[in-house]
Amino acid sequence: MWKWAVAAFAFVVIVIAALAVGFGKRRVHRSSSSASGASSNGTEPSVSVDAPVRSPSGTAANLSVVSPPAPAAPPPNASSQVPDAMKEPTVYAFEVVKTYPHDLAAFTEGLVYAGNDTFYESTGLYGHSSIRLAELHTGKVRQQRNMDSQWFGEGLTLFGGKLWQLVYKFNYGFVYDPVTLDVVGNFTTTMSDGWGLTHDGANLIGSDGTAFIYFFDPADFRETKRLRVTDAGFGVHQINELEYINGEIWANIWLTDCIARISPETGRVLGWMHLPDLKMSALSNAAARADGDKVLNGIAYDVESDRIFVTGKKWPLLFEIKVRGLTSNEMNNANSLAAVRKACHL
Repeated sequence: MWKWAVAAFAFVVIVIAALAVGFGKRRVHRSSSSASGASSNGTEPSVSVDAPVRSPSGTAANLSVVSPPAPAAPPPNASSQVPDAMKEPTVYAFEVVKTYPHDLAAFTEGLVYAGNDTFYESTGLYGHSSIRLAELHTGKVRQQRNMDSQWFGEGLTLFGGKLWQLVYKFNYGFVYDPVTLDVVGNFTTTMSDGWGLTHDGANLIGSDGTAFIYFFDPADFRETKRLRVTDAGFGVHQINELEYINGEIWANIWLTDCIARISPETGRVLGWMHLPDLKMSALSNAAARADGDKVLNGIAYDVESDRIFVTGKKWPLLFEIKVRGLTSNEMNNANSLAAVRKACHL
């Protein structure tokens, strides 16, 4: 009987041992599965790249380790992408194409190309102000309308088949028939004074000697926009005679030999032209050049022939000029932006 008891005991021991071995294999299998696949909590498994990975056939398989993508490169010249308001203006040079005679008595305040080699001109000074039509090649005044002595003529433009003229120290102006030069109307503005006047094909654009330029609806002279003219963040004051040329507003700066090229969208000075040589050519003697009133003033543009004309107050000459960039030889201290700014407004 005891033999059967021993045999039964031995059988139980063998079964327990077998079950223990099977349980251990299942633990090893679960552990290896977790190492080669996703973990039970969803986190990325750890992989040892030192140990070869076996393919289903049992042979070693190559393990490709993918690096994370590199950060996106900055756009080309990102450091040079300067906001428009902070861009530096360009300094331009010029060449004289032709020289024409100009009425020495004309205190030029407004100059407009009228076609067929003629100009409309507004002249100033109390008792001497006028609006006139003059010939380019001879300087001869073909037609003239004198203003009452209480008025000091200022900026002038031809727009909508009419001549528009501002007057000094008033927010007031006159409208003329361009054929007869008869007064056919008047207008008032929101400017404190009348200095320069031009147009962009849709708006009349005026200046009043401050750092502002004003845009007006010609139908009712309602102000539609006002821009502060700036360079390097500073206001450019004494904006005088105006001309709209190829999408820019060109302006004489009173009491200087300078023309500012202004953005009609922002008011920022896009470029500078410094023209002291013209005054030296026009006024032959030192006394005339020393006269503070005889300054560069008057810009006119022939759209059809792409010609630019400039003159000055009581200058005997009118110049056709061609504007260009500076040559390497001209890029010296006298033509540096700092020097031109000092001469023009800073």
